[in-house]
This record gives sequence, structure tokens and C-alpha cells, in this order.
Amino acid sequence: MLAVQATGHMLGWFSGDPNNLATDFSSATPVQIIGTSTFSNANVNLQLGGGAIQGRITRSDNGQPVPAGTTVIVRGPLPRASQISPARLTDAQGNYSFSGLPPGQYAVISAEPNQVANGTAIGFFPFGAVSRSTGVPVIVTDGATTAADFQVLGFTGGASPRVIRGTVRDPSNNPIREAYR
Repeated sequence: MLAVQATGHMLGWFSGDPNNLATDFSSATPVQIIGTSTFSNANVNLQLGGGAIQGRITRSDNGQPVPAGTTVIVRGPLPRASQISPARLTDAQGNYSFSGLPPGQYAVISAEPNQVANGTAIGFFPFGAVSRSTGVPVIVTDGATTAADFQVLGFTGGASPRVIRGTVRDPSNNPIREAYR
């Protein structure tokens, strides 16, 4: 998949038609390169504009930033719930930023690698939301940056998130190897 972003323009996904871009990963057209060949028709005409979401994610137990490298995902614009932009990673202060977003409402999600002892749970904007459906959408307007600071539940004293284990099986009750969650 090919996602393209440039300052002052909205993010675009390759669709095969440079003037009618895909809106997210799930609607993008795959680029297939066979052997040592070159795909030379990856033309994309980006639209001017877009807005941004930026914020800081901290832990609820001590107010400290989430670990550097915590994945942050933006989904939308709602009601579409697909990931619109490549994920971003927080810096050492818990800061993240997404730009080039088309105007609309978005869900902001903090995800792994924080699911470790003394780490944090997966979180949604704002603090207290336990899923995308309980989160509050972040509103993006053209040419503006929307702040979305929030906290995620922190684990202290060696505590870690709960674990769910199981086996994925086919209709004949055989385990399916390399199944994904």
C-alpha cells in the first residue's frame, strides 16, 4: 500500500486513479512489484488542506508520559472506523502528532507496546473511555490543529494487564497456526 503525505496537503492513498485517491488503508489499491521490476505509475495528486491532531499521553497512576515508542492510531473520519493514517509513535514526553487529515471526527487510540508489567493499558481519548464506542471523537477542521491530551490507565507495583489465551480452530477442530487477533 502506498500512503502519501506532504505539508499543506491532505493525506492520500494510492488508488490507481491519481485524481480519485483512496481514503484509507482498507480502500487503497495494492502496488505489486514482481522480481526486480519497477512500478512506474504510482501517480498521486494530493488535495490542498487538511487539519491535524496532536497531544500528549500520560499515565493515570503517576502523571508521567507513556513509554517512548507507544503506538498511537487515528481512525475515521467517523462513522468510518478504519485506520486513516499510518500509526505514529510517542516521543519520550508522550507527545504524538498526525497531520494532513481531512476534516471530520476521529477516534484516537493509544496501543502497545505498553502492555507490560508497570506499563499501561490500551487507552482511548478521553481518559475513562474503554473502547472506540465510549471514546469522544476529536474534531478536525481544515487548517487547524486540534489538541487531544489524555491519560491511560497505568499499572504499578509490578501489576500487569490481564491476559486472554485460547486456540483458534477450524470446523474440524484442528488448531489453526499463525492466526491473528
